[in-house]
Amino acid sequence: DSNLLSRQQRYRVTLVQVPPHRVLRAESWLIRIATPDGKPVTGGSVNVMGGMPEHGHGLPSQPTVQAGAGNGEYRIEGLSFNMPGWWEVSLYISHQKRDDTVTFNLIAG
Repeated sequence: DSNLLSRQQRYRVTLVQVPPHRVLRAESWLIRIATPDGKPVTGGSVNVMGGMPEHGHGLPSQPTVQAGAGNGEYRIEGLSFNMPGWWEVSLYISHQKRDDTVTFNLIAG
């Protein structure tokens, strides 16, 4: 799904613009973070972690995250996958001392 509530239901994260997941290509994602009732979350920090659960390894890259123009949008740069298959990408969100996590599942090909 491209629109998920975080684990503790503090944030709603939407994948606004995500390319097809290709192996060995750096990707750029545009995401939107909001409160569950739809208010944009600005000034937060986001860390990206992930890996292949079936293979027991993490991401081959260290993506960076930049906040957008104040409308709750954030850009993830440098996300890549080194082999085809099932991947999890977890976003660790921190805003006003309210931390939470959301995990997206995807297939890279």
